[in-house]
Amino acid sequence: MGPVLITGASGFVGRHLVRWLTARGWRVRALARNPSALPAMPGLETAVLPDLAAPCNWRDALAGVTHVVHLAGLAHASAAIPEALYHQVNAVAAGALAEAAADRKLERFVFVSSVRAQSGPSSAGILNESSPPSPTDAYGRAKLEGERLVRAAGNAFVILRPVLIYGAGVKGNMAALAKLARMPVPLPFAGLDAHRSLLDIAGFNAAVELALSCPAAMGRTLLVADPEPVSIPDLIARMREAVGKPAMLFAMPGRTFEHALRLGGRQALLSRLSESLVVDTTQLRALGWAPPRPATQAIRAMMLGRS
Repeated sequence: MGPVLITGASGFVGRHLVRWLTARGWRVRALARNPSALPAMPGLETAVLPDLAAPCNWRDALAGVTHVVHLAGLAHASAAIPEALYHQVNAVAAGALAEAAADRKLERFVFVSSVRAQSGPSSAGILNESSPPSPTDAYGRAKLEGERLVRAAGNAFVILRPVLIYGAGVKGNMAALAKLARMPVPLPFAGLDAHRSLLDIAGFNAAVELALSCPAAMGRTLLVADPEPVSIPDLIARMREAVGKPAMLFAMPGRTFEHALRLGGRQALLSRLSESLVVDTTQLRALGWAPPRPATQAIRAMMLGRS
């Protein structure tokens, strides 16, 4: 199967995806900022990812491949990054690669976008693919524009909009929450009733493989998430159970809770903890996708540093 070109292959998501696909018989050409971060394995060829902030020549990278998974880009929303840079890296570069792939008439182009192309960090209702896109920051707007450019390129494309992905080696807010869960102290999260859709890295990998191979996925834009959302207290309890700790959760009044998070330098966690973001994955599941493992098992694997 393949060869499949994967961009952004040395990041958290890319490293897991490379291992997943090569283990299932795909030949992979991995473009990475740090190719040495990828261990040698059968079926894997590595090369340096070009600078997406500048015009790229994709000729050599695409030579001989039949499929593309475009992961590379600026991965997180940050007010410190200029909107123009998000636009260049997450939209213009994606469109240029899609056009180059279309010229070669490849079998499938999978663009990994984000739920943030469709919504802000929270949503009052359950999101599905027909919900009008309403990104609220430069990251989301650039991902949405990247989707438009990929569609316009004329490829046999699939666009995936994953929610927050978790797994061994995750960084950012999920890593911060896991660090809190490991602390041997009671935590004031019992009163939080917000629910969030999350995505096990194995479920993401399975969705990408489906997007690469399923004829019915062609031309679709698909939300990707674990089937059931979780509340923050339940998530922390599962994290603690995975490392042999009791839940030790208690409720704290809202304003006091917000103040405590700010004092602890956890302001970025506030909206993730106190507001809901739930997506409906009916369309993806109708194509045959199912999570490879239960969420409790996936959370345990993350906490123990296992794939």
